[in-house]
Parts: sequence; structure tokens; C-alpha cells
Amino acid sequence: GAAETPLAPPPPPPRGPPKAETNRILVGSSTALQPIPARSSSHDQPFDKSNMAFTLVCSALALLWVPGMAFLYGGLVRSSSLLTVMMQSYMSMGVTAVMWYFVVFSLCFGSSLHGFVGDPRTYFLGSVTRSSPLGPDAAFSLRIPSLLLIIYQGMFAVISPVTIAGAFAGHFRFKPYLVFLIFWPIVVYAPICHWIWGGGFLMKWGVFDFAGGLVVHTAGGAAALAALAVAG
Repeated sequence: GAAETPLAPPPPPPRGPPKAETNRILVGSSTALQPIPARSSSHDQPFDKSNMAFTLVCSALALLWVPGMAFLYGGLVRSSSLLTVMMQSYMSMGVTAVMWYFVVFSLCFGSSLHGFVGDPRTYFLGSVTRSSPLGPDAAFSLRIPSLLLIIYQGMFAVISPVTIAGAFAGHFRFKPYLVFLIFWPIVVYAPICHWIWGGGFLMKWGVFDFAGGLVVHTAGGAAALAALAVAG
């Protein structure tokens, strides 16, 4: 009989990694082929509305701490010092918020300078948008706008001096307290916040502070003892 025709050998497999545009999947029952979308980074993911709402509520509750502490301290002093003590609490909202905008936020969450403090030139908040990367990417891990994280962290910076004011209620005049509001967030609060929350050396060592027990209360308690030693 006739000689059988030998089968042709299969073509060799393509060399090298497949191109991204050749990765395709079938969509539904259609025979059309659609490319697989590339995996987006955490910076490109949409914001989580539930996390945003929860962070806004927490920021509002933290802000209510200021008038609450003002009424608390007002009930602990003589009636002649009532307005002074309440005004000291409310002044923290204005002065510390301005300091937070200009320099304190950058000192807390800016590019780390040897793990000790943030670079004050990092943000200055003039070029920060809702999608700007901040500190150790906390905003993107939570999928909330960066500006919302700034507001939330700013509430802790505002209430920290208020917690200290109760130690020397009725002992400080308005002008010395104003000087304290300007320098304490820069000299004390910002470095400690950067150490633990902003990517500093304590954060790299594995130190966690979930509710401000170290950054706010421990630092505030030590500052209150120092203020009492000075004011008497």
C-alpha cells in the first residue's frame, strides 16, 4: 500500500514571558476576548465609604473632647478663673490647628530624618491633595482620603495640650499659655508622634499605639508634671 505521510512535529513553545496584552479571558457567553485588567496598586483603589464615615465620626467625637474638657476644668477651679480656664481649652483649637497646618503635621508624618522627626519641608499642606501619599501609607491602607487622615490626626494634636492644661488650671496666665501652645507641639508632641505613628524608630521596632495612650496621654502626663514643677 501507499506509504503513510509522517506527522509534522508540533511547533516549539514561545520563549520569554508572555506579553501583557496577550492575556485574555472570555466574557459571559460571548466569543469576544477582553484583556485582563492590570492589578491596580493600593493608591489607585477607590475610597472605602464606610471607613471614611467612621473616620469622620471619630474626628467629630475627638473634637467634642475640647469643650468637654473646658467644662470639666471650669468646674474644678474658682469662679474667678472659670473663663480663663475655658478660654485656654478653646484656644488650643485655633492655635494648634494653625501650627498643625504649617509645620507640625510635616514634623509628625513627613519624610523621616534618621527616625527621629519628620522633615518639615515635606508637605506644608500646600501641595497635599486627597490622594497624596502620607507617612507610612496609613491613608491608603485604610482607603480614605489623605486630607481626612490629616483632619483625624489633627484632632489628637488639638486635644493633647488641652489634657495638660488641667494640671495647671488657674496657675498660668493667657500669654504664657499661648507660648506653650506654640512650642509644645513642635518640641514634644511632633517627635513622639513621629516615633510611633509617623514611621520613626519606635514604629520600626514594633511599638503600637492604637488609641493615643503613648502619644497623647503619656506625653501629656509628663508635660503636666513638668509644668507643675515650674508653676508650682
